[in-house]
Amino acid sequence: KKQNPPADYGQQLTTIIIGIRHQQIEKLIAELRSVKYDKYKPATIAKPIGYLMPQNKFYQYVFVMDQIDNANNILISFGEDIKHYTKKFFNENSNLTDICKTMSKKDFYLPINTEYRLACCYFYLKDFTKMKEYIKNVLEGRKDNKPSNFFDEYKKFSNKLLKFN
Repeated sequence: KKQNPPADYGQQLTTIIIGIRHQQIEKLIAELRSVKYDKYKPATIAKPIGYLMPQNKFYQYVFVMDQIDNANNILISFGEDIKHYTKKFFNENSNLTDICKTMSKKDFYLPINTEYRLACCYFYLKDFTKMKEYIKNVLEGRKDNKPSNFFDEYKKFSNKLLKFN
C-alpha cells in the first residue's frame, strides 16, 4: 500500500492526474461560452491517481534533487501505476452515459466546471428534463463557493444551451 511520503528540502512532490476528454462536450462548452476551443485540454473528467489506488486518497511521488536513480525509479513507478490503476477508471467512463454518472456522484473529485459539462451531458443524452432541472438547481445553488461572476456567465451559457433544445 502506497503512503504519501513527507517532503523535505531538496525534494519535489508531484502527482499524476488521469483525465478523459469528450470532444463534443468540450466543443459545445467553448461555443456557448464564447471561448477559444482547444482540442486537447481540459479533460472532461479527471482524478488524481491516488484516488484510483486502493487507499483512495491524494498521493504524491517524491523526486529527490540530483539523484538520477531516484528519478528513474519514480518514472518507472509512474508507468506501472498508470498501467495498473487507471484501466478501471477508463472502462467505467468509456461512454457519455458513464461520464455523466461519474460527474453526478457526490464524491466526484475534480468538479471543475462540472456545471457546464453536466448540462451538456444531459443535452447530448437528450435528457432535456434533467438538463433543465440541473440548470435550475445550479442557478439557485449556493453562492458562497463560486466567483462573483459565475452565475451571470452560467446564466448566459444555459440560455444559449436551452435555445438548442
